[in-house]
Amino acid sequence: MMAVGLSEEVAEWITSSYKNVVGLGVDTASVDPGSSTDLPVHKIAAKAGLFNVENVKLDQPVPEYGCTALILPMKITWGSGAPLRLVAICPKQIPLNF
Repeated sequence: MMAVGLSEEVAEWITSSYKNVVGLGVDTASVDPGSSTDLPVHKIAAKAGLFNVENVKLDQPVPEYGCTALILPMKITWGSGAPLRLVAICPKQIPLNF
């Protein structure tokens, strides 16, 4: 059975292949596989200066490009994580067919 989450190899590939990536977002409880105890993907992402957004659920599709993401975490003193609001600001889509 395959564990949900990103592998160390995928995390290394993401952090070394794309210069425009600023964070990782997943629709699961963790970017690491559920069986992980040492959280290697968290560590790889942090070392590369990337943030992790977990448990993402998008109610509407977001275009592949042209949008700006706003990630608004709750301020928690001394916290290592926090609940957040994820907002996408996208250009208005004009229907082509009426």
